[in-house]
Amino acid sequence: MAARPHPSEVDRFADTARRFCKWCESDKDKVPQAKLQFDALRALADVYRAGFLLPDTDPCELPRPQHLGRDQRKAIARKLDKLPFQYYWQQPAPSDFEERKEAVCGDLFDDLLDIYADVIEGLWLFEKDQVQAAVHHWRTSFGQHWGRRAVSALNALHLHALDHPLPPAADG
Repeated sequence: MAARPHPSEVDRFADTARRFCKWCESDKDKVPQAKLQFDALRALADVYRAGFLLPDTDPCELPRPQHLGRDQRKAIARKLDKLPFQYYWQQPAPSDFEERKEAVCGDLFDDLLDIYADVIEGLWLFEKDQVQAAVHHWRTSFGQHWGRRAVSALNALHLHALDHPLPPAADG
């Protein structure tokens, strides 16, 4: 019996995830700040959209993903420290009007690193032909963790871009 093909959204997410991870891993030393900011916005928006469109899956008893090691995290963090800022203010639970809460400090580098870790762990499963486990990992971690981090980081980068407009050449 042949394996049931998976929805096209899964392959699109895997391709987008690879591009996002490649961007996180890339050398950013010679990239102008405006282009770097634009690239970060594009990479985050693309991976968020693709994650949002992933199909629901049932939990499965397949291997857990390989976790990102401390040395790997440090190497990626060094690549991200070229972004135009690291810390930003965010409002917790912005739709909760019952209780006014103080803004909290967000960390753009940590957001991107956590998103990278969650996405690449699912890619490890996907590359091992554990597609259902990969999709389940991506969907679960999207809903519980990296989707929130992506929205926070996108908001911070977007607001920063309003104060620091991107030049027309940055969209290439």
